[in-house]
Amino acid sequence: MESNAVVQIVESRSVSSAGASDRIVFDLPLRTCDGVDTVSVAVADRPARLSDLVPTARTLADLAAAAAREHLGSTQTPVACRAGCDACCRYLVSLSVPEAFRIREEVFALPAEKRRMVLDGFITASQTVLNARGPVTSRPAESAEAPLERTDLLQELSDWYAALSLDCPMLDGSSCGMYDRRPLVCREHLVTHAPSQCADRDATDTGHAVTLSMSLAEVLAQWSAELEGTDPQAVILPLTLLWTQDNRRRGEQTWPAIHLVERLAAVLATAVERSAPEVRSGEKSEATEAA
Repeated sequence: MESNAVVQIVESRSVSSAGASDRIVFDLPLRTCDGVDTVSVAVADRPARLSDLVPTARTLADLAAAAAREHLGSTQTPVACRAGCDACCRYLVSLSVPEAFRIREEVFALPAEKRRMVLDGFITASQTVLNARGPVTSRPAESAEAPLERTDLLQELSDWYAALSLDCPMLDGSSCGMYDRRPLVCREHLVTHAPSQCADRDATDTGHAVTLSMSLAEVLAQWSAELEGTDPQAVILPLTLLWTQDNRRRGEQTWPAIHLVERLAAVLATAVERSAPEVRSGEKSEATEAA
């Protein structure tokens, strides 16, 4: 993590371990398949945006996913996901509001040649999505007064998006062109079945998606909603650059960084209390569906 980052992961609660005396150290709770752990972070006493805490959420998600991989490997059901496998890179991927703003910043910070490649991917993907008629706008008029249940709508959206066969705008060949900056739902999406089942929608319905003990993607969405006073919101990945441009003032809003981390710790604590104490494999799961 960058040395000048608003929030830094540290080895212990000692301020000296953070390398700066102007930081306050907090413990963030995290449930993995190994139980409840804490991750110490050193927080700078300065204003921060929602996007500034995304790297911390990514680290927590990586820790939880790594613990799940190790656990499943020890039970002879190893995770099949490997470098070079792009079977899930045409799924509907949703971002929390903080992630959307963070990814925009990171795209425009890329070296020129790579930035052009990624921007071309976003332009192509967004045009395809906007030109297609989604399941909500294409529903018969007589059903307009009977909204779909949330789970039904999510399934419709997921199936509609899958039918577009649209490459992720960040895909470079068969690998993620922004792997270290990939969305939380991608970090949390693990399967124990053959990659061929991921590409086959019918096979995936009976496949072995891994359900982690808790979802950092959901935590970050809830955290930002509480701060902004809204319902939890999601942005589908292809429309990220358009959405963040239209909502740039939200991305520029700041809070005291210490307050942001205090609220994140509270939302994490609630998620830990509500979460399952184990990793489960073998049940249907749409890990990358939009919320």
